[in-house]
Order: sequence, then C-alpha cells, then structure tokens
Amino acid sequence: MTNIIKNTPAKNVHSHKEVLEFLKEHLKYGYVKEAKSRLAKKDLQYSSGSIRNIKSGIVEDWIVLNVLAEIALENQKAKRTVSQLINNH
Repeated sequence: MTNIIKNTPAKNVHSHKEVLEFLKEHLKYGYVKEAKSRLAKKDLQYSSGSIRNIKSGIVEDWIVLNVLAEIALENQKAKRTVSQLINNH
C-alpha cells in the first residue's frame, strides 16, 4: 500500500490571491517604473505590460511578485509613519 505524505503549508506562507490583495491595497501610481528598476539590478528585463499583468493576476511570476511585495511593504510602512505623525500633532 502506498503511503501518501500530506504536505501542510507553513502558517506564514501566503496564497497568490492574498499577495494580489496586498498589492492592490498598497501599490500606487509609479510602481511599474520602480519595479523595472529593481528587476534591472537583478539583471532581469520585464516590460511594463508584463509587470501590470503579473500584478493583476493574469500571469504568475513569483520573482516579480516578490519585488512588487517589497515596494508595497515600503508603501504600507510609509503610510503608517505619516498616519502616526498626523495623529501625534
């Protein structure tokens, strides 16, 4: 009889859908130019359309999603900082 090993994902692993929702909320105008710049530093070339398709979920590319998530995380942190500054004054 074959033993089937069930792989349970780690609790900190996010689904593709969750990543796309995070990007939708925190990526704003200008993200494509920044993403292309960061990808170029890794010697990777993507068109603006490809990056937009990946962000919208039409195409799945985890390398680009990682770069977009980095940008979105920076935007999220900046929003929090500005919000804290406004609330303290």
